[in-house]
Amino acid sequence: MSTGAALVLLAGSVARFGKVVCQPDMDAPRDHNTTMEAPLPMHIAMFPWFAMGHFIPYLHFSNKLAIRGHKISFFIPKNTLNKLQHLNLHPNLITFFPINVPHVDGLPHDAETSSDVPFSLVPLIATAMDQTEKQIELLLKELKPDILVHFLYLTLGMDQEKAKEKD
Repeated sequence: MSTGAALVLLAGSVARFGKVVCQPDMDAPRDHNTTMEAPLPMHIAMFPWFAMGHFIPYLHFSNKLAIRGHKISFFIPKNTLNKLQHLNLHPNLITFFPINVPHVDGLPHDAETSSDVPFSLVPLIATAMDQTEKQIELLLKELKPDILVHFLYLTLGMDQEKAKEKD
């Protein structure tokens, strides 16, 4: 894969189900070199569902990717960062990008993840996560990762056609 290729990975939970749906960018330039060269390190953005049961497997997956030399940009709610920093085994390759979770009516003001609220309020966490769309879009434009891994449920502006229109 050439470094200019874009790939979006939609993961229900990579670690739990072990399945990933890949959507290659068909307009991206292709490298048809058939020699057995070592793959180039890639820049991978991780955007898991706002739940500890997703952050931890995504971070374990990130650590595995970092072992292979890949650079990881990990999007995480600002106040949740301290709970996970100790699991980052490769701080030279895995960078956390704190996300400000907007307040949604009905959510406690400090709620950022599904573990911060009763089950009945989890849909409001989804609403708050959807409202991070502009922050995520700005980060993706700035960072220009080769791959984005995010939770399939999200309705964020991750559509490749939408992204192409904005360029």
